[in-house]
Amino acid sequence: VIGAGLPRTGTSSQQAALQHLLGVDVWHFESCVFNNAQHAGWQALSRARNDTLLRSLVAGFGGACDGPAAFHFEALMDVFPDAKVVLSLHPGGSAGWYASTMASIYDLQVNALSKLRIGRVPPFRGMRETGMATYVDCDASVALNQRRFCLSRSDWLDEAGSRAAYDAWADHVRAVVPRDRLLEFTVADGWAPLCAFLGVPEPEGTPFPNMNDRKKMR
Repeated sequence: VIGAGLPRTGTSSQQAALQHLLGVDVWHFESCVFNNAQHAGWQALSRARNDTLLRSLVAGFGGACDGPAAFHFEALMDVFPDAKVVLSLHPGGSAGWYASTMASIYDLQVNALSKLRIGRVPPFRGMRETGMATYVDCDASVALNQRRFCLSRSDWLDEAGSRAAYDAWADHVRAVVPRDRLLEFTVADGWAPLCAFLGVPEPEGTPFPNMNDRKKMR
């Protein structure tokens, strides 16, 4: 399963849901936080397509979502021609996505106090002991890929431009992915559409995951 949604569209919840439904590990930004080889690989992919490298970065995973992998959904579709694609969208639309991004990703990137606090917050617990370098490297991997495929960090303060980029990204995914291979999904939709799309039964008595919300990020 290929996640083509931007960061802060419920990708952590999507990862947890897919792992529960399919019984496989699903790649996420967290997968590369402490992995220098992953940082270097994704940065290389921001400069030039390399399907062999891409395959190696997601080796051992049964799916991938979140940045920077999501920015390479087209290449992933070619590498895994039978994989289905999930376009995760923020339940609050572009306005909700922008507010979530500014209160989490942007805040962590530019706010010194947030960088000091980051060691207390999953998935970055222990960051103070290991140093910020690994997070900065991983964050750079996301930023490089995002700059190539969507928007640069300097765009964050331009709300209209950022929201337009969010909408343009979703439109691009819709234009590229065949309809029978694509699910547009928000975490507010719960299990039903995701399970129907994947052809698996809905879990009984198990709430849909609610991971990595804005309060937890801060």
